[in-house]
Amino acid sequence: GEGAFGGGAAAEEDDSLGSLEARLSNILRNTEARVASLKREMGGLAGALARVHEERRRCLLEVSARKRQREELEERQGAMQEREEFEEAGLLYEQVRAADAGIRTLDLAQASLSKECDALEARRHELEREAAACWG
Repeated sequence: GEGAFGGGAAAEEDDSLGSLEARLSNILRNTEARVASLKREMGGLAGALARVHEERRRCLLEVSARKRQREELEERQGAMQEREEFEEAGLLYEQVRAADAGIRTLDLAQASLSKECDALEARRHELEREAAACWG
């Protein structure tokens, strides 16, 4: 009698251990899959951040080039006014205004790219926290 009972308890214990191992290995598999997915998303984010940073850098370079160009136009315009070449000075004035508009547009684009950068950085930090939480 007792031997059969003892054997039954041991078998039951093996079952519960087996199901615990199965649950744990399932949790581990899910965690590893989640971390892999987080790493993929972070890789994508890193690429997007690099692109946005590069676009913003080009924007800033273009702004400074246009500002230099605008200053040159203004100097030429001033010289023409001194020589009383008003019609030519007027044409240059229009170019200065066009340069200003271009600069404003680039400044807005640059500000928008900055916001995009901040959002991507924030998402990256969220993902890093989640990945850290996965590994405990």
